[in-house]
Amino acid sequence: MKEENQHFVPRSFLRNFCVSGKEELFRSTFIPYRNIWYKPQLKHVNQICYGPDLYNLHESMAKAHGVEKDHIERFAFWYRSEERRVGK
Repeated sequence: MKEENQHFVPRSFLRNFCVSGKEELFRSTFIPYRNIWYKPQLKHVNQICYGPDLYNLHESMAKAHGVEKDHIERFAFWYRSEERRVGK
């Protein structure tokens, strides 16, 4: 199974903060030791709040329960399939 980027903040939620009717928003980073913010950058919702295989089960856990490693990703996020079905 190839590595997949999985959002820890759903894209459907991030879209509520987008600008100009597009799937883009501004992202900035705070640097505590310098007490400054980086200049905001325009990013697509696909480019933020994700990590590799966040929801994959450990191989031993998946085997013990008789499911695939990506079981959570495939079955826990029902709203994603609904979004695709209605074209949002």
